[in-house]
Amino acid sequence: MGGHRDYKVSIRLTEGEMEEIKEFISRNPRFRKISELFRYAVMDYITRVYSGVEEIGEEYREGIHLKISLSPRMEKYIENFVDYGIFRSKQDAIRKIVLYIESKANRIVADFLKEEFETNYSILKKFERELRELEEELKYYGGDRR
Repeated sequence: MGGHRDYKVSIRLTEGEMEEIKEFISRNPRFRKISELFRYAVMDYITRVYSGVEEIGEEYREGIHLKISLSPRMEKYIENFVDYGIFRSKQDAIRKIVLYIESKANRIVADFLKEEFETNYSILKKFERELRELEEELKYYGGDRR
């Protein structure tokens, strides 16, 4: 597997924010360093936005958002792929899965809508015929009252 290049990012925090972060880390041994917490938090947020759990302002991402639920079995497969080194993290896997689904979604929706149209075309034609018959009835009984 190829090497990973790390980047250094600087952010500004207020004193109160920094104290809250330090306190959080002291109570959560999962994170030994602030950078670990930030990396996890940012990737988790991105995953939540991509998966539809979290929404960002409409000016950033418009459209219909769908939420999917994975079975425990699929979640286990994802964890195994992370363990095998195929994905860097569970968040990385979910992000890639969501991007894959999004790339296929428009085609799937178009196919579905086409099938629905073809299935319901005869019904629409029947309504058209009934509407014309109603209009004829209205003319017979005194004209169009619209």
